[in-house]
Amino acid sequence: MQNPIYLNCAASSFPKPEAVLQCAKHALYQIPDETGRSNGDGFTSEHCKAALAALLNCSEETIFFSSGATESANLIIAGLPMTGTHVLATATEHNSILRPLYNHPDHPEISIIPCDHRGAVSLTDLEAMIHSNTRYLFVNHCSNVTGFVQDLHTIGAIAKKHGIVFIVDASQSVGCIPINVVQDQIDILLFTGHKNLFGLSGTGGYYIRSGMSVRIVKTGGTGTDSLWLQLPDYPVSRQHLPRNCCQRAAHQARYSRLHRRKGRCYQGRLRRMRNRRRHHHS
Repeated sequence: MQNPIYLNCAASSFPKPEAVLQCAKHALYQIPDETGRSNGDGFTSEHCKAALAALLNCSEETIFFSSGATESANLIIAGLPMTGTHVLATATEHNSILRPLYNHPDHPEISIIPCDHRGAVSLTDLEAMIHSNTRYLFVNHCSNVTGFVQDLHTIGAIAKKHGIVFIVDASQSVGCIPINVVQDQIDILLFTGHKNLFGLSGTGGYYIRSGMSVRIVKTGGTGTDSLWLQLPDYPVSRQHLPRNCCQRAAHQARYSRLHRRKGRCYQGRLRRMRNRRRHHHS
């Protein structure tokens, strides 16, 4: 049987570079490097963030990882307040954008910007469709159907002029088409790892401009500060820990006090719950 010819790299890149295969194999043979847990120092993830930050012209602190562009889109869209807002999206958007938008609990008004026969967004229609309550603009940088690459710089300038949050789905473009989130005035950018970044399936993430606030959707997980019922409000990344021994000791003492204070709060909550149960059964 002859080897099949693979022509679906727009869906997932193949073959992967030898370096990717070797790194994946190496990682599986090592002690898991998990940020926020005792068995790792987060070096791998921080090294990856640094590379992505250089690629997108942003700081490492604005890069976040997920299982892929679909999860990134769902997390971001669910985390954006949309009550009473008008949202613009292009006719080339993937269903991982449109489905979360149309199922958003805040039920925003959604308008679809038409594209021409090439797949190019009509800039004239874009400006004409902006309302006084238009808050978000979603643009698919490069369509997996038409392959057309949108002019992010011009669209970003329009969004900035009207005070609109500019959100870019760069699943098809990151890694093969230059993107500068500062020059293109991008507020949020979604990406996947298994296409033109030549990573494995189940990898991806998003960029959020510094100063932007997105509501937390996932609240469980991480091995950090487990006595507390809320997510930690401080970074668990090892790059944020002090390098100096004295500073590290002071840092540890500070968060030991934080643990004790939150632990007492948690124990007090448990006692109140037990007392209510006793009162209920008596």
